[in-house]
Amino acid sequence: MDAKVLSSDPREAQVVRNLNVLVPRVLSVGNRWGFDPCRAIFRLKSDQQVLDDLVYPLGVPVSRNAWWYGKAAQQSRSQGQGGHVFEFATISDPAEVVLGSTNDLTMHLHVIIHAWLGHVYLFTRNRWHAETGQSTVMHRFQQNAEFVREITENTREWGWQRYEYYADAAHSLEMYSGELPTNFHAPTDDELREELKAKLQQLEAAHAMAKSIPDREAIENDIRDTARLLTCHPIMPTGDLLGFLAHPDNTKHLPEEARRIIMMTRDENRYSSQVVGRTKILHEGVSHWVDRRIPHDPELDLIRLGMDKMIDTAQYDTMHDSWPIAWYSDPYALGEAIIDYIDRTHSRKVGTEDVTFNRIKLLSEEDIATGNYPDYVVGDIVETDEVQTVTVDKWDRSFLHEVCRNYDDQMLFHKFLTRDFFEDLHKKALGWVKKMIMLINKRLKTVHWNSEFIFEGDRFPLTLEQMFEVISIWMNQIQMADWLGHFGYGAPRFPVSQPMLYQMMQIIQTVAAYDQDKDAFKRSMLLRTGLQALPNIKIVDTGRYNNAQMWTLRHEYDPDFGPLKQGYARETLRFFWRLCGDKVRLITMEILTDSYGRPWGPPRPYQYSCEDGITVKERWL
Repeated sequence: MDAKVLSSDPREAQVVRNLNVLVPRVLSVGNRWGFDPCRAIFRLKSDQQVLDDLVYPLGVPVSRNAWWYGKAAQQSRSQGQGGHVFEFATISDPAEVVLGSTNDLTMHLHVIIHAWLGHVYLFTRNRWHAETGQSTVMHRFQQNAEFVREITENTREWGWQRYEYYADAAHSLEMYSGELPTNFHAPTDDELREELKAKLQQLEAAHAMAKSIPDREAIENDIRDTARLLTCHPIMPTGDLLGFLAHPDNTKHLPEEARRIIMMTRDENRYSSQVVGRTKILHEGVSHWVDRRIPHDPELDLIRLGMDKMIDTAQYDTMHDSWPIAWYSDPYALGEAIIDYIDRTHSRKVGTEDVTFNRIKLLSEEDIATGNYPDYVVGDIVETDEVQTVTVDKWDRSFLHEVCRNYDDQMLFHKFLTRDFFEDLHKKALGWVKKMIMLINKRLKTVHWNSEFIFEGDRFPLTLEQMFEVISIWMNQIQMADWLGHFGYGAPRFPVSQPMLYQMMQIIQTVAAYDQDKDAFKRSMLLRTGLQALPNIKIVDTGRYNNAQMWTLRHEYDPDFGPLKQGYARETLRFFWRLCGDKVRLITMEILTDSYGRPWGPPRPYQYSCEDGITVKERWL
């Protein structure tokens, strides 16, 4: 069997039995749709157990100990951050999928489809996950935990204090772990250096043979540029700060245990934040797309579980539609809209096929009383001998699966946030706004509100400007009633929810922003993808081959996000100093301001530097 549901709580035995009947059917439907995930183990856990697990990388509780995990869990409890987590899945083979034990049966089925045919399928097939070492990740994390236990118990040479000294520094730089997928064909620094040395010799030979002054001057410029590159280490700046720091040639002063702490942190980040951060919308989009459709396929036979379960299924289908503004931003709603657009525009029907399955039955007291089910109890789901064959449409979804295999969020947005997509999305969103306006008009008539504020017939708003004006008038009515009530006049409250009006206004403003500048709107959405909000900091030199006598980091200034926060720059330098063991500076760009804090002139070069791991100096360059 490719999946199994487990629980250590005997009170959940029936849930486990019922889900183990339905899970093979889920896989059958998934395979027919082309979704073929790796094996999975589903574990039922309480809400508090789930919340405690989530402080670890992607909920893997076999991770090594560190103070920030315990701090995160303690903060969650002390601040009352409870709530219900429906599920989460690990990137492993077999995948570990945790189900919230307070889910009802229908929700369990939804989240199994969501997690297994969505998340786990993408973990299994998407190229961005290929380097996570899915088959060995749990073993690696257990080895890391054992290593940390050994060195922290060795109080003579290490202990907790020394471990945390390096672990804190590595953790603060964990997002700088190198991009995935890795370019294995890229030359190493040593190879680049040898190429440059050979190029320099060729240039010097060419300079000696040059016959004209212009030729010699051009070659001299190339010689200076090549010689300058040879004084840099590394030759090519790298954003993989942890990988560079962990290499023995770059930090010979570090003990081997510290290198392993750095590499553990790097491995955990590449496993979790790197791949999940770059494919979040693809993941949630595909997962929500399948959990809205597959529960209605005939093999699951949910109609036999009762109409109440079918109603629950319909309610769960609309979980992410309660706030339509989320269609433009929520990873579930926006992602599902993109995947649906891909399916509508690229998938094609290729005929029909017959699906044969045994019907299921939800046992009642009457069924148990017959004596035909001696090993079962009321509420158990059983497969019957009744066989049914249903003819269903057969689809070619090869392009959709190609997207699942090879795309990340940025590629997804670049390719599919087209004008056609936005026109469909705007039509849906504005259709909801117009529907709400009609319902509000009806409500105002029912309570005999002043007809001046009822907009129907010739006064019904059709354009964005007209809808904006109508909603503004209604919002003013709410504010006026609040103002009069504040002074004790007892004005009746406007019989419409202010958050509802505010959301309608947001949708109108969003559509208007798109109409005003379609390219800028798409760019603003692209900025939400991946890890683009992460400051781009690279190691450009260690000072090994020049007289700089310090490490140099460079922040690639992005006007969309502005200058580095000073606290971020200072802490980055202090923790980097712990690992590089030498003077370090960070070159960035700052904006000069006047006495009122207003920007004055274009961004200018700015330097932070640290020599002792404590004091950070700053100056304009």
